Amino acid sequence: MKLGLTIGAGGARMSAVGPIVDFLQEKGIKFDMYSGSSGGGAAALYYGIFETNKVAWDIFTNQRAIDFFFKMVDPTISRKSIFKGNKLKKIMTEYFFQDKTFKDLRIPAIVTATSLTTKKTVYFDKGNLIDAAMASVAVPGIYPPYKIRKDYFIDGGLLEPLPVQCLLDNGIDKVIAVDFYNTVNENVIMKKGHLMALSISMILEKLSPNPNPKKVFIIKPKFTSPSYNMKNFHHWKKFWAEGEQTIKEVWPKLSKWLKE
Repeated sequence: MKLGLTIGAGGARMSAVGPIVDFLQEKGIKFDMYSGSSGGGAAALYYGIFETNKVAWDIFTNQRAIDFFFKMVDPTISRKSIFKGNKLKKIMTEYFFQDKTFKDLRIPAIVTATSLTTKKTVYFDKGNLIDAAMASVAVPGIYPPYKIRKDYFIDGGLLEPLPVQCLLDNGIDKVIAVDFYNTVNENVIMKKGHLMALSISMILEKLSPNPNPKKVFIIKPKFTSPSYNMKNFHHWKKFWAEGEQTIKEVWPKLSKWLKE
């Protein structure tokens, strides 16, 4: 059986996928292909190269989160975005992707982005990794559209926040999908005034697939707070712990599903 892992769009909550991958690897589970959107797209490429969390863990734990955060941001007065995106590209290139292409991946991966020309999802599975990553994470208003040749691309999660079908279409038999949206208690959101978080979650829930449960097992980490405030990137350890708790809770059902 060929098994795939889909990592959905997730913002600051992306760190929750780390302990999920660690746990599954400790159980002897190996993936034959990855897919992802937005930050999940960059993560899919990362796992395609390194397979484990060690490289990222060493980077994030050997420096203060606030210091790493400021390495990624470069404010601009442009009407297109809050940040230029140059520092983010530099960081991802230096730490993870260098000049690697999809041919350099140990495990194949597919990354989504949204074309402003066709207004459709584009599935990257060839070319430079950094271009695919930057196109997939170009959140409108936060980062400017990313140009590749004659086209401009924005966040892959806008049209396909959980790209599982592309794995099934490429010969994968079963997919474990990590869905980071619609996982925060609505009462918590209303109490803290994060109406934007609820609005985005509602939209992305409608866009998320409703796949065959025999083919796709969806994991939804249980978060106690939304992640639409940029400062929450400093609290990645909290999201990590919530992902760790979730995978332990769903493992009995997931283990049974894998054997079916």
